[in-house]
Amino acid sequence: MTVGTSDRPSDAIPSHDWERAHADVVESLRDLIRIPSVNPPDSALPDGETRAARYIADRLAAVGLRPEVVEPIAGRGSVHVRLRGEGTGEDALLLMSHLDVVPAPPERWSHDPFAGDIDDGFIYGRGTVDMKGMVALQLGVIERLALEARAAGRDPASDPIPGLKRDLLFTCAADEEAGATDGARWLALHRPDWLRAVGALNECGGVTVHAGGVRFYPIMVAEKGFAPYRIHVSGTLSVLNNAISATGTLSAISTVDVGSPGSDCGRAMWTFRRSRIENSAASRSSDEPRSVARRLAWRSTVR
Repeated sequence: MTVGTSDRPSDAIPSHDWERAHADVVESLRDLIRIPSVNPPDSALPDGETRAARYIADRLAAVGLRPEVVEPIAGRGSVHVRLRGEGTGEDALLLMSHLDVVPAPPERWSHDPFAGDIDDGFIYGRGTVDMKGMVALQLGVIERLALEARAAGRDPASDPIPGLKRDLLFTCAADEEAGATDGARWLALHRPDWLRAVGALNECGGVTVHAGGVRFYPIMVAEKGFAPYRIHVSGTLSVLNNAISATGTLSAISTVDVGSPGSDCGRAMWTFRRSRIENSAASRSSDEPRSVARRLAWRSTVR
């Protein structure tokens, strides 16, 4: 491998090491797929998330680290480990992921969703994209750093990792798909040290896109929030009238100014959304709320 002028440490890694790392990630992903960590938990396998957490913990322990697994509810396990940096950088960086997957009725799949089959260069299985693929990738990064520390005569569980300027946190949580009560929320309340970092790398901004012969990996740099409203609609006992009233209320809410977000990304998105709302309102015909209401009323009566 010819090393260029880049300062990236990865440029010094021989190509055969990358090939081995790729093969390891593929096998790690297939192993994780074969652990059906379905959320809500399947009665036939209620401890899938804990099994996935312990699989990761065993892998981390094998390279000299001391991971921790917590299980606030039986079967809902999360796992964490910290690598120590040399203290020359900023606060810790968090590699964050979740272990659970949504249900996968096998009759809707061309392959067993929990077999991890490889077919024509693709891995088939529930969780390949959301998000065991990234779990496997992050696990591989942590393992490599730990092995580099051991090769330098250091204990990766307690000594700084060579070349690592800041601490690196690796946290895999349960219960992302159904509310996070027993996962990230529990960790934030009871183990905030697992999450406290200057920044985090988490799920991708979407699936891979191919356009013009180029492969794109979308990047999401922020997460939208929400504002809850409780709406009471009064009027005569008529589905259509109530739907018309509700449509007008929702239209009014869409123009409420709740303040501008604090980040550059948030402000840009807020400006974009406001312009879309205003343009939509300007082009909307006076009869549109009534036609929308009719569709809402029709759907409510036929269901």
